[in-house]
Amino acid sequence: MKPFDTTPDWRACVSTRHRLAEGARWTTGRLFFVDLMRGDLYGCRGITCGTPEQLLRLRMPLAAVAPTAAGTGAKWIVAASAGIALTDSRNRLEWLARPGDRPNRAMRMSDGACDPSGRFWAGSMEIRAADGAGSLYRTDPDGTVHEVLDRLTMPNLPPGQARSEAETWIDWAAARVERLDPLKSPPRLPDIPEPRADDLRPFLGHWSPYGP
Repeated sequence: MKPFDTTPDWRACVSTRHRLAEGARWTTGRLFFVDLMRGDLYGCRGITCGTPEQLLRLRMPLAAVAPTAAGTGAKWIVAASAGIALTDSRNRLEWLARPGDRPNRAMRMSDGACDPSGRFWAGSMEIRAADGAGSLYRTDPDGTVHEVLDRLTMPNLPPGQARSEAETWIDWAAARVERLDPLKSPPRLPDIPEPRADDLRPFLGHWSPYGP
């Protein structure tokens, strides 16, 4: 595929418009995604489902969702607002932790996902993406929440990663963002090739670029 080419066979999964649709995950035979800033969770069956079903409306930023195990009394674990909570289909929240509640920072949760062991990983970030203000958290099956990494800016997690893979990925992402940050690494001008004689011909009128 050449640079800037796009695949010709892409198509939209849903027919609806959303403010910030993110966190798409296939699970239990359905596609789930959130409208992050509106705090909504949607689900649909199949690749093209038209209008998706709205499953949650939390009225706060909703960054990531994962289904809970049967018998827990809750239906979802969510990374919402400034923390991690359990919720049911009636939008009732049971907060496990709110680590983003800080008196001097406006924080929200970032991306998140469950690993094969049933642990829920989710990141936090400052709402203006302040450098190093975010963290990565792990929620164990017993509901305890642990900070695993700090000094992150905008952590994102690939789905289904084990602990060591998730940590390595986040470290790698943070390092890449640091190297590409134009505020810390001034932009470098491209290398300018030495002009050839024939390149000057259009600008010289009747003069020869090879001399008199």
